[in-house]
Amino acid sequence: LDRLEVLAKFLKNEPNHNLIIIKQIKMRDNAQFLKFTESIIAKGGEGAVVREPNAPYERKRSKNALKYKKFKDAECEVTATNAGTGKYAELMGSVTCKSLGAAGSNPDEQIPHGVKFKVGSGFSDEERANPPKIGSIITYKYQNLTAKGLPRFPVFLRVRED
Repeated sequence: LDRLEVLAKFLKNEPNHNLIIIKQIKMRDNAQFLKFTESIIAKGGEGAVVREPNAPYERKRSKNALKYKKFKDAECEVTATNAGTGKYAELMGSVTCKSLGAAGSNPDEQIPHGVKFKVGSGFSDEERANPPKIGSIITYKYQNLTAKGLPRFPVFLRVRED
C-alpha cells in the first residue's frame, strides 16, 4: 500500500483533528505549477512543495522535496541595532527599521510609511559584527504581511549603496 493510503486507513480508525492528508497533485508542467502556487498564496498559504513522487518519506530536509515560496522585497531605514543573544551574544542580533512607504502594487499588501519592525535574519557573521549604520537604507525580502500590516519573516538582503 502507498504510505498515504496507510495513513488514511489509520485515521479512519483513529481520527485526529490535528492531522489531515493533503491531496497530492501531479503537475503537467511549470506553468500549471505556478498557477497552482499562486492560488495557494492567494488563499494565505506560503507556497507549495515539489517532491519526487516515488521517493520515500524522510523526517528531515531532503533533496527529494523542495519548498517553493514567492517573496516580495522592500526597503526600510535602520533606526536602531539590537544586541544578539546566544550564538550572537557579542554581535548584532537584529536591526529595527522604519518602512519607507508602499510596497507592491496591491493596496492590501502595502506597508504604510513609518511602520517599525525588526529584521534579524539574513545577516552574515561579518555583517553582524559590522551592522548597517543607523540611517542607512536596507533591502529586505518578506513573504507577505501579518494581520497588523508588518512584513512576515523579513530577511536582510543588502545595504543600499547610493
